[in-house]
Amino acid sequence: MSIQLPVKGKATKPRKRLVVAYERADGTMGKAIGRYGDTLRALVVAGEKGVTPLERPAPRWSHYIHILRREHNLAIETVTENHGGDFPGTHGRYVLREELKLLNSSDTETTKPATVAAGRASKSMATRRKTREHRDEA
Repeated sequence: MSIQLPVKGKATKPRKRLVVAYERADGTMGKAIGRYGDTLRALVVAGEKGVTPLERPAPRWSHYIHILRREHNLAIETVTENHGGDFPGTHGRYVLREELKLLNSSDTETTKPATVAAGRASKSMATRRKTREHRDEA
């Protein structure tokens, strides 16, 4: 099995990403895209019960919650719970604490084709090098 990587500077196929549009109780609207949208949809469906990564495994739950709190200004509470088993400890249960109406939770949006920027890393390294040299001369 071979993996085909995109050629530098060439566009790849458009990707489809989940888009979850929502409306708050005050009438303001927003949308969460990709895994953030999936996380938001899970929170709305769970209601007061909330969601925990132990019940709905997904990578980086805490990051998705952080983005939904900070960039979307959503009121999401973290409730700490104990758990037993082979590795006892605590985990967080995330509960959405505001009323949201999902406008669409299954539609997808085609994003612009992803491109690989040719020479981006070397250009930024060169810029950093020049800045460092200029600073050392002063």
